[in-house]
Amino acid sequence: MKTQSVQNRMTRQARHEGPTLSLSNGKTSRAPTRRTLIAGLGAAAAAMRPFGALATFDVGPEIAVVYTCDPMGAQQPQRRGLTAGLIELGFAPGNKFELYNWALYGAFDAASDLIRSFLGHGLICTVGQAAALAAREEARIYKDLRVVTLDCTDAVEAGLVDSLEAPGGNVTGLNLNDPTPQLIRLAHDLVPGAASVGMVINVSNPLHTLHVAHAQRDTRGIRLVRADLTGPDGIETAFDRLEGEGVDAIVVPADEVLAQERVRVITRAKTAGVPTLYGSAGDAEAGGLAAHYAETAEMARSAARYVTAILSGIHPGDLPMETGPNALAINLITAREQGIEFPLNILERADVMIQ
Repeated sequence: MKTQSVQNRMTRQARHEGPTLSLSNGKTSRAPTRRTLIAGLGAAAAAMRPFGALATFDVGPEIAVVYTCDPMGAQQPQRRGLTAGLIELGFAPGNKFELYNWALYGAFDAASDLIRSFLGHGLICTVGQAAALAAREEARIYKDLRVVTLDCTDAVEAGLVDSLEAPGGNVTGLNLNDPTPQLIRLAHDLVPGAASVGMVINVSNPLHTLHVAHAQRDTRGIRLVRADLTGPDGIETAFDRLEGEGVDAIVVPADEVLAQERVRVITRAKTAGVPTLYGSAGDAEAGGLAAHYAETAEMARSAARYVTAILSGIHPGDLPMETGPNALAINLITAREQGIEFPLNILERADVMIQ
């Protein structure tokens, strides 16, 4: 079964985690057990400062972190950020804290089964849109399921929560603004007079449905050309199609599956003959021309406050979601290699320059 193979990979992944947190290795499928939590925050203090202090527990709390991709690869910044945030708030091996890292490696359809297998434990954190949406569906059925998302894009529009201020339900956490419209604007500014922009779309990723919808809302007069794929096997075909369409620039929105083939995507993009812009910071760092992206690593660090608040007894629906900033990174080394000169108005709004 696909789920079993994914679980096997997840078990192996847990064994590779560093010693910063105490892990329970190879226990991803055991029967649920109840944990009694003693709140370290009084009701009044919790209402005033929901993230103010670390709760104390009579036994070690358990957290499952469900990654849609690879916590040791493309989603490593989120893993490190959450781990650092938990340690800062007092979670350490001496606390008998148990952390389970579950990686789907792009097998989005396995998310629901894995989330259900953790029912009855502490809470679930999700990394990636597909994991967040699967957790939302399970939380509607199983009312005691508590979920913190580290990086849901446009959580209200995606149907994850009722509103950012009052999420309702059993899900809360960190909201991202889709950087795709900023990528279209960047293409418009970088290639004056651009008539068409290509988009590489992974149709198996629910996040890409939002990417396309947001790009179509403000095209700035540019024709959008889609090149759909379902996985890494379609990378070359997608770029071939966009080259054949004669697009003036290419946008590759953030995608967990394609991120596992980052070097391959960037290498192919450099042969396309037009600027290629990305939706992940890691793409620019790996040699991509430029990226508009959400600062997920720092946001994941702050997600630890949601974890401690919920484990202290605060209901997820009562914790407002936070929205993090987007940033622009420009790789000037790649720009020089490709003979591309960024106008001053783009350079002035860059947050990171790689040179």
